[in-house]
Amino acid sequence: MANTTLSILGIYKFDDTIFENLNVPAGMNKEALINKILLDLGELNVVYSKPDVLKAAIGTWSISRAITWSRMWAVAQIEYNPLENYDRQETWTDQGSHQKSGSGNSQSSGNSTVTEKVAGFNSESLVNARQSTGNGLGTVTNSESESGTDTSTRTGRTHGNIGVTTSQQMLESELQVAPKLDIYNWIVEEFKQYFCIMVY
Repeated sequence: MANTTLSILGIYKFDDTIFENLNVPAGMNKEALINKILLDLGELNVVYSKPDVLKAAIGTWSISRAITWSRMWAVAQIEYNPLENYDRQETWTDQGSHQKSGSGNSQSSGNSTVTEKVAGFNSESLVNARQSTGNGLGTVTNSESESGTDTSTRTGRTHGNIGVTTSQQMLESELQVAPKLDIYNWIVEEFKQYFCIMVY
Protein backbone atom coordinates (compact mmCIF):
# COMPACT_ATOMS: atom_id res chain seq x y z
CA MET A 1 0.00 0.00 0.00
CA ALA A 2 3.02 2.27 0.50
CA ASN A 3 3.54 2.78 -3.22
CA THR A 4 -0.14 2.87 -4.09
CA THR A 5 -1.93 6.13 -4.73
CA LEU A 6 -5.47 6.53 -3.48
CA SER A 7 -8.08 9.17 -4.02
CA ILE A 8 -9.27 11.16 -1.03
CA LEU A 9 -12.71 9.56 -1.40
CA GLY A 10 -11.20 6.08 -1.67
CA ILE A 11 -9.09 6.43 1.45
CA TYR A 12 -12.08 7.92 3.32
CA LYS A 13 -14.20 4.88 2.40
CA PHE A 14 -11.41 2.67 3.74
CA ASP A 15 -11.07 4.71 6.96
CA ASP A 16 -13.74 7.34 7.70
CA THR A 17 -11.77 8.67 10.72
CA ILE A 18 -9.09 10.41 8.66
CA PHE A 19 -10.66 13.80 9.46
CA GLU A 20 -10.97 13.08 13.16
CA ASN A 21 -8.08 15.44 14.06
CA LEU A 22 -9.25 18.24 11.75
CA ASN A 23 -9.51 21.46 13.80
CA VAL A 24 -11.87 24.18 12.59
CA PRO A 25 -12.71 27.64 14.02
CA ALA A 26 -15.41 27.83 16.68
CA GLY A 27 -18.77 28.17 14.97
CA MET A 28 -17.72 26.49 11.73
CA ASN A 29 -19.55 23.32 10.70
CA LYS A 30 -16.85 20.63 10.62
CA GLU A 31 -19.09 18.04 8.92
CA ALA A 32 -20.00 20.50 6.17
CA LEU A 33 -16.30 21.19 5.58
CA ILE A 34 -15.47 17.47 5.39
CA ASN A 35 -18.33 16.88 2.97
CA LYS A 36 -17.14 19.78 0.78
CA ILE A 37 -13.59 18.38 0.72
CA LEU A 38 -14.95 14.97 -0.36
CA LEU A 39 -17.30 16.53 -2.93
CA ASP A 40 -14.78 18.90 -4.51
CA LEU A 41 -11.61 16.78 -4.22
CA GLY A 42 -12.94 13.23 -3.93
CA GLU A 43 -11.39 11.98 -7.17
CA LEU A 44 -7.94 13.50 -6.58
CA ASN A 45 -5.15 11.26 -5.28
CA VAL A 46 -3.57 12.14 -1.94
CA VAL A 47 0.10 12.51 -1.02
CA TYR A 48 -0.20 10.27 2.04
CA SER A 49 -1.83 6.97 1.12
CA LYS A 50 -1.68 5.46 4.62
CA PRO A 51 -4.81 6.44 6.58
CA ASP A 52 -3.04 6.85 9.93
CA VAL A 53 -0.35 9.06 8.38
CA LEU A 54 -2.95 11.15 6.54
CA LYS A 55 -5.03 11.54 9.74
CA ALA A 56 -1.98 12.78 11.69
CA ALA A 57 -0.96 15.10 8.84
CA ILE A 58 -4.45 16.62 8.62
CA GLY A 59 -4.42 17.29 12.38
CA THR A 60 -0.97 18.91 12.32
CA TRP A 61 -1.81 20.98 9.24
CA SER A 62 -5.12 22.27 10.66
CA ILE A 63 -3.47 23.24 13.96
CA SER A 64 -0.77 25.16 12.10
CA ARG A 65 -3.49 27.07 10.18
CA ALA A 66 -5.74 27.64 13.23
CA ILE A 67 -4.91 31.32 13.84
CA THR A 68 -5.33 32.30 10.19
CA TRP A 69 -8.60 30.40 9.79
CA SER A 70 -10.01 31.81 13.04
CA ARG A 71 -9.27 35.37 11.94
CA MET A 72 -10.71 34.75 8.49
CA TRP A 73 -13.82 33.22 10.07
CA ALA A 74 -14.22 36.21 12.44
CA VAL A 75 -13.93 38.64 9.52
CA ALA A 76 -16.51 36.67 7.53
CA GLN A 77 -19.01 36.96 10.42
CA ILE A 78 -18.84 40.76 10.70
CA GLU A 79 -22.15 42.39 9.90
CA TYR A 80 -22.04 45.67 8.01
CA ASN A 81 -23.95 47.71 5.47
CA PRO A 82 -22.16 47.50 2.09
CA LEU A 83 -23.57 50.89 1.08
CA GLU A 84 -22.05 52.69 4.06
CA ASN A 85 -18.43 53.71 4.47
CA TYR A 86 -18.76 55.78 7.63
CA ASP A 87 -19.96 54.67 11.04
CA ARG A 88 -19.09 56.83 14.02
CA GLN A 89 -20.42 55.96 17.46
CA GLU A 90 -19.77 58.02 20.57
CA THR A 91 -20.73 57.93 24.21
CA TRP A 92 -20.64 60.96 26.50
CA THR A 93 -20.84 60.88 30.27
CA ASP A 94 -21.65 64.07 32.18
CA GLN A 95 -21.04 64.05 35.90
CA GLY A 96 -21.53 66.74 38.51
CA SER A 97 -22.09 67.09 42.23
CA HIS A 98 -24.28 69.32 44.33
CA GLN A 99 -24.26 70.23 47.98
CA LYS A 100 -26.34 72.55 50.08
CA SER A 101 -26.65 73.19 53.80
CA GLY A 102 -28.39 75.67 56.02
CA SER A 103 -29.44 76.34 59.58
CA GLY A 104 -31.74 78.74 61.37
CA ASN A 105 -32.90 79.84 64.81
CA SER A 106 -36.23 81.17 65.93
CA GLN A 107 -36.98 82.75 69.30
CA SER A 108 -40.24 83.51 71.00
CA SER A 109 -41.06 85.31 74.21
CA GLY A 110 -44.25 86.47 75.91
CA ASN A 111 -45.88 87.68 79.12
CA SER A 112 -49.19 86.55 80.50
CA THR A 113 -51.45 87.64 83.32
CA VAL A 114 -54.25 85.44 84.65
CA THR A 115 -56.91 86.87 86.91
CA GLU A 116 -59.51 84.74 88.64
CA LYS A 117 -62.77 86.34 89.68
CA VAL A 118 -65.43 85.01 91.98
CA ALA A 119 -68.88 86.11 93.09
CA GLY A 120 -70.45 85.68 96.46
CA PHE A 121 -73.49 83.43 96.96
CA ASN A 122 -75.70 86.45 97.47
CA SER A 123 -74.13 88.76 94.92
CA GLU A 124 -74.03 88.92 91.17
CA SER A 125 -70.88 91.09 91.01
CA LEU A 126 -67.51 89.48 90.33
CA VAL A 127 -64.52 90.41 92.35
CA ASN A 128 -60.87 89.52 91.90
CA ALA A 129 -59.93 86.44 93.86
CA ARG A 130 -56.34 85.88 92.71
CA GLN A 131 -54.03 86.99 89.97
CA SER A 132 -50.87 85.41 88.52
CA THR A 133 -48.39 86.63 85.96
CA GLY A 134 -45.79 84.82 83.91
CA ASN A 135 -43.38 85.22 81.06
CA GLY A 136 -41.75 82.76 78.71
CA LEU A 137 -38.73 82.64 76.43
CA GLY A 138 -38.05 79.89 73.86
CA THR A 139 -35.51 79.12 71.14
CA VAL A 140 -35.90 76.64 68.27
CA THR A 141 -32.88 75.66 66.15
CA ASN A 142 -33.12 73.71 62.90
CA SER A 143 -30.56 72.74 60.27
CA GLU A 144 -30.52 70.81 57.00
CA SER A 145 -27.90 69.56 54.56
CA GLU A 146 -27.99 67.68 51.25
CA SER A 147 -25.32 66.43 48.86
CA GLY A 148 -25.24 64.10 45.85
CA THR A 149 -23.77 63.23 42.47
CA ASP A 150 -25.63 63.62 39.19
CA THR A 151 -24.59 61.45 36.23
CA SER A 152 -26.08 61.29 32.75
CA THR A 153 -24.95 59.26 29.74
CA ARG A 154 -25.69 60.09 26.11
CA THR A 155 -24.90 58.17 22.97
CA GLY A 156 -24.79 59.24 19.36
CA ARG A 157 -24.23 57.61 15.99
CA THR A 158 -23.52 59.05 12.57
CA HIS A 159 -23.33 56.68 9.62
CA GLY A 160 -23.83 56.49 5.90
CA ASN A 161 -21.93 57.31 2.73
CA ILE A 162 -19.57 60.28 3.12
CA GLY A 163 -19.52 60.73 -0.64
CA VAL A 164 -16.01 59.67 -1.66
CA THR A 165 -17.46 56.71 -3.58
CA THR A 166 -20.83 56.14 -5.21
CA SER A 167 -23.24 53.48 -4.03
CA GLN A 168 -22.66 51.58 -7.29
CA GLN A 169 -18.87 51.52 -6.67
CA MET A 170 -19.44 50.25 -3.15
CA LEU A 171 -21.74 47.49 -4.42
CA GLU A 172 -19.15 46.50 -7.01
CA SER A 173 -16.49 46.27 -4.30
CA GLU A 174 -18.82 44.17 -2.15
CA LEU A 175 -19.33 41.70 -5.01
CA GLN A 176 -15.55 41.37 -5.36
CA VAL A 177 -15.06 40.78 -1.62
CA ALA A 178 -18.00 38.44 -0.97
CA PRO A 179 -16.50 35.33 -2.66
CA LYS A 180 -13.36 35.70 -0.53
CA LEU A 181 -15.52 35.33 2.57
CA ASP A 182 -16.35 31.72 1.65
CA ILE A 183 -13.99 30.25 4.24
CA TYR A 184 -15.12 26.69 3.51
CA ASN A 185 -13.97 27.03 -0.09
CA TRP A 186 -10.74 28.71 1.07
CA ILE A 187 -9.86 25.76 3.33
CA VAL A 188 -10.76 23.24 0.62
CA GLU A 189 -8.34 24.98 -1.75
CA GLU A 190 -5.61 24.90 0.89
CA PHE A 191 -6.31 21.20 1.48
CA LYS A 192 -5.99 20.55 -2.24
CA GLN A 193 -2.65 22.34 -2.46
CA TYR A 194 -1.27 20.59 0.62
CA PHE A 195 -2.56 17.02 0.35
CA CYS A 196 -3.58 16.30 -3.24
CA ILE A 197 -1.47 15.17 -6.15
CA MET A 198 -2.19 17.72 -8.86
CA VAL A 199 -1.79 15.32 -11.79
CA TYR A 200 -4.87 14.49 -13.82
